[in-house]
Amino acid sequence: MLKASFLYGLIVFLFGITVFHMGYVRNYEGYILTANFLGLSGFVMIAVSLMLGPLMVIDPKRFASLIEARRSIGVAGFFFLLFHYLVVLTKYYSLDMEAIFRDPSKLFGSIALWIFSILALTSTDLAVKYLTPVKWKNLQRLIYIAFPFSFIHFILELDDSYFSQKPLDLENIFYHLPELFAILLGFVTIALQLAGFYIVRNKKKR
Repeated sequence: MLKASFLYGLIVFLFGITVFHMGYVRNYEGYILTANFLGLSGFVMIAVSLMLGPLMVIDPKRFASLIEARRSIGVAGFFFLLFHYLVVLTKYYSLDMEAIFRDPSKLFGSIALWIFSILALTSTDLAVKYLTPVKWKNLQRLIYIAFPFSFIHFILELDDSYFSQKPLDLENIFYHLPELFAILLGFVTIALQLAGFYIVRNKKKR
């Protein structure tokens, strides 16, 4: 049985690798490093929180102990994305919301963040009690809109060097390692969600 402390340790390790890669390999600094680190880390944390549910359905003995960590990881991921948004809005766009809305990528990201905001604000026991469990669960299903929107935003934000170089070139792969990992994680998350839904639906039919 995996423990939540192992999961937290793994996330912190990934944070360290990401900062090292962006600072040393890419020579990012200042707000560019901050914005990229916050956005990538927030996306990974949201993906991890979404993976835990279907993993518990698939293998409850191994992953049931991690369910308690799902909420805290998801809320932490939201705050990473919120600060990423604020850095981009202030440093790149000088608080020009109109420019944000004209950019399809930023629009997808903004809609995802607004939904994440609602979900984070209602991720409390008090919200469950006030809304009733059924309504609360239906509200939390908005994550199935927010996550694909954030994934689309992430894909659209890949810099031009990723597409201008040979995708299978080892140097290009190493340079874009954080993004490649996040893309893989995004697809795995979606696949696990579909697998979990399929298993639960089949159990209900029995």
